[in-house]
Amino acid sequence: MADEGLVCVGDSIITAEQSWGFRVAQAGGWPLVRVSARGARSWQVLEQLPHLRGHRYAVGALTAGANDVLFDWDAACYEANLRNILKAMSPSCERLLIATLPRSFRRFPGSSPARREHTASANRIILAAAAEVGAEIVDGGDLGGRLMRPDRVHPSVLGHLVLADRAARLLGLGVQPSAIATGARNEDSGVRYLAVTARHTLRELRARVTRPGQPT
Repeated sequence: MADEGLVCVGDSIITAEQSWGFRVAQAGGWPLVRVSARGARSWQVLEQLPHLRGHRYAVGALTAGANDVLFDWDAACYEANLRNILKAMSPSCERLLIATLPRSFRRFPGSSPARREHTASANRIILAAAAEVGAEIVDGGDLGGRLMRPDRVHPSVLGHLVLADRAARLLGLGVQPSAIATGARNEDSGVRYLAVTARHTLRELRARVTRPGQPT
């Protein structure tokens, strides 16, 4: 019997303070455990898995692949890593959820047709690997606009709520995370979004000249 709550595994998307994993744990009444880390590529997510040994969680929430796509894409390597991640998580998690990557990656500064194809390839790999172990898909592919932060990589507070509601439906929860997320919608007001977008765009343009290739 799982009694250790919901565990977040992966990169900065799932480790965000108000991530969809956090919101699902809130709605389900589960303790939240984070072993995820900012900037993690898939091979680094593998290094998080020893923390799960000897534990049994009601839900495992995984995001992995954003940094592979953005900074050092190798489809074969990512596929092998993701399969190993999911196989290792399965014995520790009664339910296993993995999010697909937003197609808005195409608007990440410096994106190219190749990166768009890498994103599509990563999502195909996620779907196939999840099917092998019975993991369930939290579809993030259609997130865009105010559902994404200005970098077009990380979901905004609203975007995480959308993902959390989708995850809650998969899990059959009686409460939608968005219904109990008091004040969350005000954090992504239109004026604030435009202001942050402008600042972030300028910062990214400068950063790509001075320090290209930094992970998210």
